[in-house]
Amino acid sequence: MGLTGRLVEAEVLEKRSLEILEKGYPPDHPVLLRPLESLAQIELEQRKIAKARETFQRLQSIPTERPSDRTVVHGLAAALLFIERRYREAEAEYLKSLRAWEESGRGQITDVAAVLDGLAVLYIADGRYREASRTLDRAIAILTSAKDAVATDWIKLFRARAELHVGQREWRDAEADLRAAISAAGRDTRVDPALLKSLLANYAYVLRKDHRGREARSIEARTAALQTYELDNGVVDISELLAKTRTHKK
Repeated sequence: MGLTGRLVEAEVLEKRSLEILEKGYPPDHPVLLRPLESLAQIELEQRKIAKARETFQRLQSIPTERPSDRTVVHGLAAALLFIERRYREAEAEYLKSLRAWEESGRGQITDVAAVLDGLAVLYIADGRYREASRTLDRAIAILTSAKDAVATDWIKLFRARAELHVGQREWRDAEADLRAAISAAGRDTRVDPALLKSLLANYAYVLRKDHRGREARSIEARTAALQTYELDNGVVDISELLAKTRTHKK
């Protein structure tokens, strides 16, 4: 459910799994680490920041002896710090997560690509476009060879690269990446329509910035006709990225 953007359903299922596990294990048992990580990620994507912090605090009470376990703590810490716009601290946590993945001998899996995506989005928000580009190239190389990559893995990377292009006013390149993300979403029938709707809205925005109003209106009509649940799937409008970039430059 989480991988296809159906976050509300994913949250319900993850909470149920935790309730079952908590009946048989103490609150600091390592078996709870991954379910708590998954729940925190789902809460973050829905912008339930306070709940995600509470879940993260529970997760921090669990011993993390293995490098693969430390990746979880550092990755979530980075995401929370990024939301607070504490970019340097968040970057340090993302890098610690990547180092832990390397130590675990699993530095080329989709989970690593997800960490790189988060780091790239941080660089974009901080106006560090060259570093963002290199980071996204590395993530794309991992996904290209990964056998377990799903549509939303590609959607996140295409969306991040579109944000990079938007930050640099490269409208045609942003359009190409959003078109690729929309295509990926359309090919997987399990993807939440709310995710597709947000991508279409961003695509229309980029078309308007490129002075292609007629095409933008067509996409906006398609967006309006798309039936979705009234849920916040945590996707930020790409125009917000441009606004943040302007603020940063000032």
